[in-house]
Amino acid sequence: AWESLAKWKALSDRSSLPIFHEAGALYLYRHEAANITESLHLQAQMGIPTQRIELNDLVEKFPQFGYDDIQFGIYQPTMGALMARRSLHLLEREFLAAGGQVVQAKVLAPKSGASLDTVRTSDGQSFSADSYIFACGPWLPKVFPDVVGDRIKATRQEVFFFQPEHGVDMFDVSRMPAW
Repeated sequence: AWESLAKWKALSDRSSLPIFHEAGALYLYRHEAANITESLHLQAQMGIPTQRIELNDLVEKFPQFGYDDIQFGIYQPTMGALMARRSLHLLEREFLAAGGQVVQAKVLAPKSGASLDTVRTSDGQSFSADSYIFACGPWLPKVFPDVVGDRIKATRQEVFFFQPEHGVDMFDVSRMPAW
C-alpha cells in the first residue's frame, strides 16, 4: 500500500471525483503483541508515519468509535480510503485510451516456478504481455495456492451503510479515519 500511495493520490488528482481520501487509518488493539512492535519498527524503517495513541487520547480524538476492551491504537495519518470501484473504472479508461486491452476471463492457474510469458484461459485463449493483473480479491490464495500460499488471509467484514443525523459531522472524511 505504501509504495502505491503516491500513484493513487495522482490518480485522484486527475479524476473529476475523489479516488483517495486521506483520512488516516486507525488500527485498534486489545493488548501488546510482538508483531505490532515489529510492524511499527518496519514502518519506521520505510518512512511511514505512525502514531501510537493510548485509550484516553483515542476517546478524545475519535469519539465516534466504541472502545470496549481496547488498550491502544495505531494511527497512520497519511493513509485513508480508496474508492475501489471508481478508481478501477478510471484506470481502465486511461489504459484503454493508451491502447491497452482489457480481457475478463477465467485464467488457468500458472504452475509454480514457471515463467509467466503467456496466460491461458478456460475457453482456450492465450495472451502474452509484459505484465498481468489478476484481480481475484479474497480468492487470490485459492487461484494461486503455490504462489501465494498462506500469506494472505481474507477475513469477512460486515459492511453497514448509515447516515448520521443532520448537522453531525463526526463521521465526515475529515474527522473519521479508515479502520
